[in-house]
Amino acid sequence: MRIVYANRVSIRDYFIEQARRRSRIELPDSFDPDFLRPMRVGPCFLTSGKSILRPDGEFVFVHTNDFAENILVGNNCFLCGCYPDGVEFNNEHVIPDWLLRYTGIANMSITLPNGCDVRYSSYKVRSCAQCNSFLSNDVEDHISRAIKGGFESLSEFLEQNPKLVFQWLCLIYYKVHFRDFSLRYNVDHREHDAPIGALYAWPNFHHIFCVSRSVLFKVLFSPGVIGTIKLFRLDDWERHGSYDYRDHWATDTMFVRIKDICIYVSFTDAEAVDHMMQNKFSRIPTHLNYIQSIEIFGDFVSAKMHFNQQHEFHSLYDPDQDDLRIIAEVADDFDWHDIDRSIRGSAQAFAFRPEFGQLTISGLSHETTFDEIATGEVSFFPEDGDGECSFVEHHPPDDPDYAKKSLNRAVDQEHVRAAFERLTKNFFEDD
Repeated sequence: MRIVYANRVSIRDYFIEQARRRSRIELPDSFDPDFLRPMRVGPCFLTSGKSILRPDGEFVFVHTNDFAENILVGNNCFLCGCYPDGVEFNNEHVIPDWLLRYTGIANMSITLPNGCDVRYSSYKVRSCAQCNSFLSNDVEDHISRAIKGGFESLSEFLEQNPKLVFQWLCLIYYKVHFRDFSLRYNVDHREHDAPIGALYAWPNFHHIFCVSRSVLFKVLFSPGVIGTIKLFRLDDWERHGSYDYRDHWATDTMFVRIKDICIYVSFTDAEAVDHMMQNKFSRIPTHLNYIQSIEIFGDFVSAKMHFNQQHEFHSLYDPDQDDLRIIAEVADDFDWHDIDRSIRGSAQAFAFRPEFGQLTISGLSHETTFDEIATGEVSFFPEDGDGECSFVEHHPPDDPDYAKKSLNRAVDQEHVRAAFERLTKNFFEDD
């Protein structure tokens, strides 16, 4: 055990010197002696924001206080957390640059929750140059080679490197929603200036941030930290474009399709979704059609909404070993409820909402098709149901906003509302 004793003046001088030499942090002239105080055990320091800082200025762990104040709504690097003073900053693409080129979507746009469109090529987050370079060379290079090698290549890479694939998926999800904290929800500047991200409930967002930044240095994962990851192959992908991204923030669920590779991940389920859907996974064909690929995303969302409670995740620092460990804490009484069709229907309605106005079942109208999906009874897998679907490129729906209004009604149902409350820790609690 290493005991560290230091007075405040020496800590201040030491960190100023480190900042000067390494350009990682810079303390203000009006130095607050309480900003840094020595941990009594180990080689690191504890900031007043309860973050753990190495002597060279690198954050081992960023506490929720510093994460919220200095990263989400501050100007620090989105990943390592370093301060911008004296540090070279550039921008990191939310969707990696190699992926934009590979799928040919750089000049296309993503639609944000506030209805605005942003071109992928300019869809970026603030990053220090060091993190940007590290991600490109030590993370994206490995992932890009696996994906460009095709479905079998990525499957083999996932089997051999589940931690890195999970970290990469966390990075994508984290960057997408981190960007929401720098974008106004109301584009009309006469309205309130709350960012999009402020309207979310984020019980696990800090944990996903911790997993994302764990690529920067050695971090141990306990069993359950890596969630359910599934890969499937899509037939006729050219008809539907080379890229698709969807997520559901309340369940920490993401679906990304890269050409014919469909990737599904539940970030905070401790692999429970895999166990819940084992029967369905065993019957999924080798190749999916487009509608089936969307249904699986909806079932991932639905599965998480059937948890009887949320898992807990923590980051623990061992000063003796100078090690950080991320652990999953699953309650002894954790279980999941039997499938509730109203909950599944709400999840499927969310998943299929972008297809409203294009998809019909057995010749039904757009509105009736969406209502049928929202019942939770429809499946497009032969073993599960007999829904026959087709895409229509004419006859637009009578009410373009029907899907949105229908989904809002579905979420207001008692069982669905209860599921959201379990996952978001009283998200619906009155102000």
